[in-house]
Amino acid sequence: MPWKELFTQARVRTEIVPVIKDDYYKIMSEGVKLFVNADPKLKEILLLYLKPYAFNEYKSEQSYKWASIIPATFIQWLSERRKRQVALSDLETPNLMPEDAALFVEDYSSSMFVQAHVRANLIKFFSFLVSPARRYITTQPLGGMTTDMPVAVRAIVYSKDALDEFYNSILFGAPIYYLLFFKTLLQTGLRPKHAYYLTCGSIEVDKPQKKDALGRVFYSIPIKEHIGREKRKVREEIAKKFPPEFVYISESLKNEIMKWCQDNKLGSDGYVFKDFFVLDAAGTFIERRRKSPTIRARLKHKPDQYMLYGLRHTWASVMFAITKNVGDLIDYGGWRGQGIPLTVYRQSMPSEDALEIAKKWEIYIPPDRKLEVEHLQGMIERGEARPTVPPTGLGQEEIDKLFALVNDLTQEVNRLKKAEEEREAVKKALKG
Repeated sequence: MPWKELFTQARVRTEIVPVIKDDYYKIMSEGVKLFVNADPKLKEILLLYLKPYAFNEYKSEQSYKWASIIPATFIQWLSERRKRQVALSDLETPNLMPEDAALFVEDYSSSMFVQAHVRANLIKFFSFLVSPARRYITTQPLGGMTTDMPVAVRAIVYSKDALDEFYNSILFGAPIYYLLFFKTLLQTGLRPKHAYYLTCGSIEVDKPQKKDALGRVFYSIPIKEHIGREKRKVREEIAKKFPPEFVYISESLKNEIMKWCQDNKLGSDGYVFKDFFVLDAAGTFIERRRKSPTIRARLKHKPDQYMLYGLRHTWASVMFAITKNVGDLIDYGGWRGQGIPLTVYRQSMPSEDALEIAKKWEIYIPPDRKLEVEHLQGMIERGEARPTVPPTGLGQEEIDKLFALVNDLTQEVNRLKKAEEEREAVKKALKG
């Protein structure tokens, strides 16, 4: 059974036509049971890994397929190479090394784009295996792998200082709705045009409070249904810019927006922001402010970098730097696939900076990432957190091996030189 056909074969065998994510889980469950040559424990772990994808209704379908296919096909590929059933111990170092995964990636596809997705999903699966909550294996044998995907040139991702400067200098003295707009975009990651569809009624409804990974209270705001309703009025497709199902705002921002709605007598159907951007769009306002000589004189960063869309990039960078999970970006940011999240945000920000921004600006961190957050906080307290650096293609282990090889070659060169000198000395002695 060709391992590349795993997903298709499982679908045919089970005669399931996928309609909802639960169906995908049934398909992959059958695929794991029938076509993956692994022991029962490893099969159970594979299914446990797949379940959150199956029952998350607004996770990207393409993202789900990647996550469901790659780990299972890798294990099947490994069993074919070793000609035996794969056990959990086969995924431990030194039984499994980065070279094994690299070979699998090359076998899987010759496309650099596809290879990057395959590598990313393998690393994600092994991160699941070594996570503090599970510890199925103790080390991440593929930790040295990089996705080898070029980082796309996108709008600026703001640092801690740049965010403060944006809010305190560019928006200094601005009407309150611009300040609320800034906080909303940064907390939710919404595209600016999607934020226009927030209504006072959607904010006023007291949804059940939800605590995030840092124990802070947030409220879920249904954004997709509002955007869908508005776009249907003008017969416009919603699929072009896919919104998330819900966004989460902090209790303090919720109270600020409610006060704004009440002070301006907007009513439940009134838009929080949209009515104030008819003549003076937010982007135009920011552009005019950053050109002001008075404001430019106060800025440490380049004035031209300040734009509202950068707040979405910053939100996504914070989310990914803390959770290391592309699925979270897709869930909460409204992307249909992994292309943009992987190419833009995977190397955007050091984790410790991201956590500091999330705390100060009250950015929601999913509660199921609590262990990751606690682990990161512990590293910061112990001074162990390391800044994110762009991938060089070589991890520390590879660099150490390279230096060891250079040392061995140097010794070999010296040995050959010495042997040559001895031969020359013998030749001279014989001639004499």
